[in-house]
Amino acid sequence: MAASFGEKCATMVIFLTICTSCIEGQTLRNGVCHIDTETRSNRKDCSDDRPVFTRTECGTVEGRLKGGVYNFKGIPCAKPPVQELRWKPPVDLKKSDSCWSGTLQALEFGPFCVQDHPSLGTIGNEDCLHLNIYTPSLDPSANLPVMVWIHGGYLMFSGSSEFGYHPNETTVIDTGMVYVSFNYRLNGFGFLALDILSEQSETRTSGNYGFMDQILALEWVRDNIKNFGGNPDLVTVFGQSSGGTSVMSLSVSPLAKGLFHRGWISSGSPLFEITLEEAAKANLVFLERSNCTDLECIYSLTPDQIIKANPTDVYPYWGSPNTAGLPLKGFKDGALCVVDGFVIPLDPLTAWQRKKANDVPLVIGTTAQEIDWFPHTFDLNEWTWEQYTDYVRERLDPFGKDITETAMTLYKYDEVKDTPEQTLTTMISDAVMNCGNAKVAKQAAQSLKSPVYRYVATWWPSEPFSYLGLPWKPRYAFHLSEMLAFFGFLPHYMSNPTEEDMKFQALMQRAIVHFAKEGVMPTELNWPEEPKGMALIGSEMLPQEDYHAEECKFWMDNGFYAYSWIN
Repeated sequence: MAASFGEKCATMVIFLTICTSCIEGQTLRNGVCHIDTETRSNRKDCSDDRPVFTRTECGTVEGRLKGGVYNFKGIPCAKPPVQELRWKPPVDLKKSDSCWSGTLQALEFGPFCVQDHPSLGTIGNEDCLHLNIYTPSLDPSANLPVMVWIHGGYLMFSGSSEFGYHPNETTVIDTGMVYVSFNYRLNGFGFLALDILSEQSETRTSGNYGFMDQILALEWVRDNIKNFGGNPDLVTVFGQSSGGTSVMSLSVSPLAKGLFHRGWISSGSPLFEITLEEAAKANLVFLERSNCTDLECIYSLTPDQIIKANPTDVYPYWGSPNTAGLPLKGFKDGALCVVDGFVIPLDPLTAWQRKKANDVPLVIGTTAQEIDWFPHTFDLNEWTWEQYTDYVRERLDPFGKDITETAMTLYKYDEVKDTPEQTLTTMISDAVMNCGNAKVAKQAAQSLKSPVYRYVATWWPSEPFSYLGLPWKPRYAFHLSEMLAFFGFLPHYMSNPTEEDMKFQALMQRAIVHFAKEGVMPTELNWPEEPKGMALIGSEMLPQEDYHAEECKFWMDNGFYAYSWIN
């Protein structure tokens, strides 16, 4: 049982799903399930559905007004990164005389970037650099705060239109801000670092193309968002999981300086230190699997061949086979994102220490049971306390039996009140995510003049719910929970949300909306800035000096930061 835990957690995948029906009390509209309440009915008249137009620097775009929200989908922001533009920085449409003529119909989402789907195989398109906008106004004088969303998925999967995993009309209605989402190149297309690619580059670097796509999207927002009612000088970039890692990367990238003014890092990787040289050496396995030795060969590869050459099951383990488990001694993941000396000159901790980061207000958050994303695929909730103990000993004894005993003591449990699932997911989440992110937040706060806020989401859903078509029914404060709440999606996935559930959703929205507007948290929340304190967020906000201080000191003092989750 214990051995299968690591094996069955081999890959976190956000699946491409299609919504065809809703639960009782909800109505399917535009592919999204909306709760039917008198309040929402009064706030959102869904009878209108008409064309609307505005201008970008590349020409006029046509969108739709639906339910009082203007939406534009699939607007290209770069030349397709295909053929000779593969493994190159993205090329701005307007700077390459590639704009459209006439009016662009921005009515449908663009394709996902190329990726491996667990049941469909290789899906998506290399011509994928499109963005989407949801806004309550097209008045250029509205000057509304802008939220730019970066999706997660290990830098390997998903996209800006993943069902249930992006801001939409509901989010706009609930928060009154402008939202932008976009695709960026993934896996081997977006993050392949190789010497032969560096040699062809003007900067003598390779990899991080996906981050360059993100930076180009932010430049597009700067240059165009005013005609969508947004304020280009009030941009918050936010992302979850590898989207959070992306925000952390942008916060230390000189190429992103001035393009955003606040950042929200949700469940990002606290460990980001693989160098270009290390990555290029590790990625030689890509060349071995593709049977290529030169540029001509790799440029001739089909998308499917590139996907099949991705090193997911051997080092550098782009599939992160031990993400959901306690660390295996000596086993460390490689990384897709690298410290390349150009896009990312320094790892975030060093950049903050040397005051080389972009000085903007930050929110850095995790959830109490981050890895509760995984266990329901293999019935961890059915484990006995004996199985729990065997697994902890199997993983931690190689670090020293004193390590095991201390961990078991720190994470005491009551066999009647607690469960092995809750105790183990809390322990693993602290070891690989929560404590590392606490270290990151404190370092950022010590270095930046701007405020830094840290939180741990502790809300447990009142009922299990299935998400993204997965047999996944989280019981605790799971990975992604606070983002679903901010998007306003809790009623969409719960048949009967309680008052406590909705308080959590309202609190997340209230805090982040104020942060986006003002760069600080609402005074009445009494949310302390780091390094003075942090917040636990459930149905109410609880100021704390720290989260699991003794446990985190134990993990960090014993070198477990080096085993942090890399996403």
